[in-house]
Order: sequence, then C-alpha cells, then structure tokens
Amino acid sequence: MSSGSRVMRVAGGLALAVGLIGCASISATPQPSGGTASPSPLQPSPATSLPVSSVATSLPPASIFPSSGPTLEPTTAPTDTPPPAKTPKPATANLVITKFELDDNYILVETPTDYLVTVKNTGSADAGPFSVSVLEANEDDGSHSQSDPKMVNGLAAGKSTEVTISISLPKAGHWRLTATADSNAAVDESNEEDNDSEVSARVLAGLPDLAWSGSGFTMTPDAQKPGYFDIAAQFANQGTDDLAQESAFIGITWYRDEDGASGDLTPMPLTDMAKGEVRLLEGSQQMPGPGTYTVYALLDRDHVLNELSSDNNETSIRLTVP
Repeated sequence: MSSGSRVMRVAGGLALAVGLIGCASISATPQPSGGTASPSPLQPSPATSLPVSSVATSLPPASIFPSSGPTLEPTTAPTDTPPPAKTPKPATANLVITKFELDDNYILVETPTDYLVTVKNTGSADAGPFSVSVLEANEDDGSHSQSDPKMVNGLAAGKSTEVTISISLPKAGHWRLTATADSNAAVDESNEEDNDSEVSARVLAGLPDLAWSGSGFTMTPDAQKPGYFDIAAQFANQGTDDLAQESAFIGITWYRDEDGASGDLTPMPLTDMAKGEVRLLEGSQQMPGPGTYTVYALLDRDHVLNELSSDNNETSIRLTVP
C-alpha cells in the first residue's frame, strides 16, 4: 500500500470518531469569492472531509438520546379549606327613648309639671340600673338646666318601662327639652348614640282662666215678647295673666226633650279681660217654639284660648217655653 493511501485512511477514521462522540459538526465553510481562506482549527481541510451521508449513517439512533422537552410533574387537586369560624359578638343592652311628649303646647313658669318618658331596651342583654333625666335648654338666651335624675333598677332585653319626670322651668320663652336614658352612663350599650329624644316647649309667665261666677248663666222669659228670653252671662278671669288673645265666644246650645231637636242661639263675644276682672253680658234671644229645654252655655266655645283650666267653662239650665 502506498504511503498516500495510508494517510487518507487514517484521516477518514479520525473524522468518523469525531462524529460519533458529538464533539463537533462537520460542515463545509463557504469561502468568499476572490480569495482562499485559511481553514478553521476545528474543521478538517477539504481533502480530509467525509461525505455527509457517511457521517449520518454512522450516528447512533435517535432513540438513545434523552428527550429535550420539559418534564411534567404530577399535580395534586386542591382541597377546599373551610372559612375560619366567626367569633360571636357579646350580648349587650341598648336603651332608647320610644316616647317623650308634652300633653299641652305650653308650660307655666315655675310650675312643676309631670311628663311621662318611655324607655325600651332594644339590645340582646339585660340592662343594669340606670338613670333617666331631662336637659332643659332655653333657646332664647342659651341658658340650660338639668332635671333631677330618676333611677330605674334595671330593664330586661326587649322590655319597656315608663318613667315620670317632673319639670319646672324658671322663665318664659322657647325651650327645648331632651330626655336621656342612661344619663349617668352606667350601662355598656351596643349603641351609645340613640339614648335621646327631644321636644319643644313654650313657657308662659301666666295664663288667664275664664270661669262662671256670681249668678252664672240665666235665661228669664220676656213678658213683652212671647217666646223671647232675657239672657245674662256673668263670668270672671281668675287666672294668673290677662286675657289678650284672639277673638272667642260664649256658645249657647239647646236640646228639646219632646222631639230630641237641637240647635244654637246667637253666641256672645269674649274680648280682652284683665286678670281678676268680672264681666256681665246681657241680651235677648228667641227660643224655637214651645217645649222643655236644656240649654248649655260654654265659655270659649271654639277652644281657641290658652287657659289654666277649661274644666270650669261649661254650665247648663232647664227652662220651659209655653
């Protein structure tokens, strides 16, 4: 064998060994036109390169190489986690004013007046002892005072209680009264902002009081006019202030026994009266035919006057018309 053939066989064996161990790929490097480039140190010269088909047939099968894709790990299905248990709120009381009203639209100066306050425990627990009081604020000058507190021994959840508060205001004017449950802040409540209830009040220095006096109300037959009667109405202002308000009347109403008929006579006017004044009004009016009558006379027929009392405004008489 010639020395040239031996060299070629050795070079081919080396190229095949390099392809089997995967150290480098054997490829032809394109050469730029117009010159000859030096071969790369990692590339054999064109004289020693093997055909591509020879290298390919010499490689081991692809099945012996590991897959280049990602490895999937087995997953575990999530389990439902129950929500944490809620801590129940502690039971607490809650005191509210459900009723605080004035029976009249005025209060007299320095006159003790009792008012009813209704308190309810709307909470979920019983309330221990607590107090109820009324704040009295004068809206004209900003002065204020506090009523004496009224103690309550306790109040079960869902229950109500009535408390009577005595109020005495020192001067005339416009006042705002605020009733407060648990005014001494002795009860731990679920809501500390709903303990109050307010009303407005008008305070007067005094009031008139019309009442029948002397002979009161009388009707006498008129001898000159059959069926007519002379009427006399005597009354007084026995209150603590003058009567100087809107117009009012003395109403006169009749009822007839025989047939149950009824009607009104002409009312008599009420005008201003000084405190302590006594007045007599007289007139003549015709009755509506024969019969036996009950006649009622009412001071302030339309109830338009503020008085100390209206219980003494009515009187009645019996008469017969021939």
